[in-house]
Amino acid sequence: MKSLKFKHILSLAIMAVIVVLLLIFFVGGLHAQSLDANNLTFDLTGYVDYSPYDGTGNYTVEYASEAALNEAIAGLPASSYTKVVDPVAETYTVTYKLSETRIVAQNSTYTMFLNEKTTVVSIAVNSQCTPTAETTEAGFIAYAQSSCSTVFRTALESGNSTDMKSNFLLYYIGSNDKLSTIGFNTYSNSVLYNDLLYGTIKRHYQIKFDVENGVEILYEVGDFTVINSFFPEDFARDDMENYFRGNLSFIINANKVNQNIMEYSDRAYTWSAECAAYLEDKGLATVTPIYDGNVFLDEEGNQIPSRWDLTNILARDDEGRVLNKLKLEIGVDYNAADITAEGASPCTSNPFLNSYNYGKVFGSYYTLVNTDGADKDPVTYNTNINLNVQNSSPTFNLKANSTIPFQKLFETMYKADLPSDRNYFYVNTQNIAITEANVGDYPGYEVGQTYVRKIPVVYDENPYDEEPGVEVPIGGYQAKDEDGNFLFDESNKPIQAVFQKDLADLQNDDYGNEVESNSPVFQVAMRFVLTEKGLETTIVNDSLREGLGSDYQLNGAYTKYSHDCLLGTIDVLPYFTSNNSLTSVGEIILPDGSGAIMTFNSPKDELGYTAYAKNIYGSDMAFTSKTFKETMANEDMMFAMYGFLDKTSGKGVLAIADQGANQTSIYANFKRADVASTMNIANFKAIFRESETVFAGTAQTPFLKWSNEFIRSDLKYIYQLMQTNDFIDNDGKIQYVTLANKYREYLIEKYQLVPKDLTNDTVVNLNFLGAFEKREITMGFVHNEKRSLTTFKQAQEIIEDLQSEGISSLSVGYTAWTQDAMEPQATGNVAASRVLGGNRGFRSLAAFLKENNINFYPEVTVASNKGYDFIFGNLKYTAKSIGSTYAQHRAYVLATNMANSTIEALTYISPKYYTSLSQRYFASFDRFGVRSAYLSDLGNLRLGDYSTKSSIFAEDGMDYQIAALEYLDGETSSVMMSAPFDYALKYADFAVNVPLESSLLGYYDYSIPFYQLVVSGLFDYAGPAINYDSEHSMKWYLLKSLETGSNLNFIISYEDTRTLLETDYTMYYNAYYANWKSNIIYMNEVINDAKIHYNAILVGHKILQDNVYQVEYSNGAVLIINYNNTTYFDADSGLSVRANWFTIIEEGM
Repeated sequence: MKSLKFKHILSLAIMAVIVVLLLIFFVGGLHAQSLDANNLTFDLTGYVDYSPYDGTGNYTVEYASEAALNEAIAGLPASSYTKVVDPVAETYTVTYKLSETRIVAQNSTYTMFLNEKTTVVSIAVNSQCTPTAETTEAGFIAYAQSSCSTVFRTALESGNSTDMKSNFLLYYIGSNDKLSTIGFNTYSNSVLYNDLLYGTIKRHYQIKFDVENGVEILYEVGDFTVINSFFPEDFARDDMENYFRGNLSFIINANKVNQNIMEYSDRAYTWSAECAAYLEDKGLATVTPIYDGNVFLDEEGNQIPSRWDLTNILARDDEGRVLNKLKLEIGVDYNAADITAEGASPCTSNPFLNSYNYGKVFGSYYTLVNTDGADKDPVTYNTNINLNVQNSSPTFNLKANSTIPFQKLFETMYKADLPSDRNYFYVNTQNIAITEANVGDYPGYEVGQTYVRKIPVVYDENPYDEEPGVEVPIGGYQAKDEDGNFLFDESNKPIQAVFQKDLADLQNDDYGNEVESNSPVFQVAMRFVLTEKGLETTIVNDSLREGLGSDYQLNGAYTKYSHDCLLGTIDVLPYFTSNNSLTSVGEIILPDGSGAIMTFNSPKDELGYTAYAKNIYGSDMAFTSKTFKETMANEDMMFAMYGFLDKTSGKGVLAIADQGANQTSIYANFKRADVASTMNIANFKAIFRESETVFAGTAQTPFLKWSNEFIRSDLKYIYQLMQTNDFIDNDGKIQYVTLANKYREYLIEKYQLVPKDLTNDTVVNLNFLGAFEKREITMGFVHNEKRSLTTFKQAQEIIEDLQSEGISSLSVGYTAWTQDAMEPQATGNVAASRVLGGNRGFRSLAAFLKENNINFYPEVTVASNKGYDFIFGNLKYTAKSIGSTYAQHRAYVLATNMANSTIEALTYISPKYYTSLSQRYFASFDRFGVRSAYLSDLGNLRLGDYSTKSSIFAEDGMDYQIAALEYLDGETSSVMMSAPFDYALKYADFAVNVPLESSLLGYYDYSIPFYQLVVSGLFDYAGPAINYDSEHSMKWYLLKSLETGSNLNFIISYEDTRTLLETDYTMYYNAYYANWKSNIIYMNEVINDAKIHYNAILVGHKILQDNVYQVEYSNGAVLIINYNNTTYFDADSGLSVRANWFTIIEEGM
């Protein structure tokens, strides 16, 4: 057998390696998890189409017989229609009428009304309505909405703007990849769309009533006729004249036009020397040059006329009488059928647009600009449309902004004169009242309405005979062949052509005006369901439709979705929680950090702070930033909710993002005295796509890039309604504690939360720092040497030391306890650091803690790491941004405001690998016999992965976190978490780094412990490590613990932390135990003496004045805490509270 050649062996080896690598990449390592969406089912069956109804809410149907009519209205309320039966004329019509107060759902507490004309949903409190014994056809108690004193409305039906009257505002991504600045609202862009081209109101929505306890409204929302795509904002004058006027204009008598007569005035203008010469040579006109304005000069310096006036252009009859007819013959003397031939007339004129219309349309609806718009030394233009001079204005600018002008423009530019749809010259109209006598002559109209008849302006070329005049076709211009010759039909009449939208697109392109060429239309179904606590609103994901591309066709035809615009964001019920009064009293409660209050009509108005929307759960960590942004220092929105407590109206709302919270931001603002458009307002904004600024090329040119897909999840929002007695206390003060209790009840019910706080003393959490690496030089070689801050044995010594000082309730966390030290790897092979005592030392410490009933929480990172112990690490597992950048973050250098490139980046793994990594990790971790862990990076993270066509959005990322936490819940008996968001509370036995204050943004008035009011008693919690952040003093942390019911949290090093100098870990410089021992003991004693943890949870919190708070615990303990630098005197108790300290008003039992 012949041996293989070396090159063949090498090729086979390379192929084998490639196959092995591919197998490892696709089969080996961690396995991606897939999750199903829990969405509502959407289908079009059962919807009632409202498009036949006119702007007043009426729809007339003619039936073949009275029997058919009666069958159609059987079971309908008598108030919902009127019928006309005329057996003699054999007409049987029904006019259906939309109800403004249709009852669609009802329970023991609330009644839901639907205004079919506006789609506004109203929730009335039954006890605040006038009782009635009547019932509706559906069996509901027939309350009259007008009799209900407490009504919550999804929109403001009497609002000053159409946005206020809408159930949502949709912002789309245009073909220019920019998010629209003006949103489409459901009122004017769907429910009552005003078609400016046709001057009619059109309804673009359907309603499904076969929904349990509610309704579902399917909106088509958009700009169904994009005005600027038809009528460019700027239009080149040369093009306008070439299309619609030509070089010759015949003047008609304006006075006669108003009498509905078109009469030539024996005068015309031309701007063409060749046309003037032709007409003069042919004896068709008397030509007079006009030199008005800044005329052009020829090569010899002679003036060129700015216009030639033409007279003696009308023909005469055999008796010498002047006719209303031109001497010029169309097709010969102007608009020549052979205009390109030698000797042909050069004159051109639009037979479908006369001087009267041109002057009106292109002198009012479009006007010539008078300057070039320069800021310095602007050029002034001559705007006379009948002169051609050196400084003639080169551009028409659109001035039309209402229905009638747009109709006129449409008729002038786009509409042909057809037998089935006439387009003739008119200026006057006649209003005809529709009566029973004439209703049959006007199909589609009903008795009581008005038909507007356009009275034609007629043209009679021979006023001396008895032949009647004829209507004058208008619209567009005369068609030409490909050589530019004018076209005529068999009767030698000019063939009409109309302007095209692609020609308008060219004008927009030339002037840089960004306009969608096709009408952007979207479909959104919104479901409204009445509950015992209020209202549930869901945007049904499966209903969503967006642009499919301007070239998209279905069965060979373009559709309403043949455009390039994509879903961006939706403001959900934008004015449901709003108040527009400068004298109203109320508060907006926001879950920013520990919690924040924004008061109605805030006194901070004068400071000029700008409000903005904040994403629930913070920023998506898939996206990185080269420079530090101020907002990065802000606290996250910890809960998916906000509160709107309006004392003046006696109405409160707890608004909850029940599904899709990660794709939702919260906007809140207060009314500004000097800005009429502002309000006291809060709402949810649904985010359908993520975006990223990407820098391209060597020039690093920035451009905005959007995710390929929109989110796959429904967006469900719950609005729990409150009345005065729910949130106003006996002293008339707004009580946000009630709001916290309601949200706590919601979380307990949704996540089946069980209280786990069983401690009666302050828990002192010690998070020990373990191993780290430090660069050393040995024999001239630089290498990393592993060192210890706290060995396992030293940790035990510290614990025993504190126990000897009387601290009995301890909790222990451990950071950097593995061989990876401070640089944790994503791994499936866990080993305790040898410099700390190795696996044996770890087990020994775990046994000691178990014996002393101290919970032990070794830190485990799942979502983040500083490297991979798996092949193809970053390439396969790291989450990526939309621009395919790895989700890697570094600390920022304050001096440069740039990311520190010298340290190892913190890398975020794609959420789909969380469960697989957890399984691999804990399969190895189990050998230590420890059934608890500190899960520091799960349940507190917002992260997507946009690396593939099938994007993982942050909402999906949350589901993956929950899936991993569910698995880990089965692997552990106790878990410590770091500042868990609401969806992760179920898995926490202890929480650290819980925010103690809000972001303190300029437009917030107060920080409150809203988070703590919600979770107190569910598990033990503590704030950030007291000795980690130097921004606040130890006393501040002590007072915050008393105010919020928090336990104590410290980062601890047994060794002197000066050893961290010249490392990447100097942030732990303040962790040296010897420096903190006495403070730990002192703070523990003070808090225990206050008895805030003795059989107690936080149940009350009041603001007495700025920086002075009163808190109450369930065991009766009441404290006043004073953060001011001056003494506070309490008038009620007569006690004083010294600066930066507290006083116990009532002892806890």
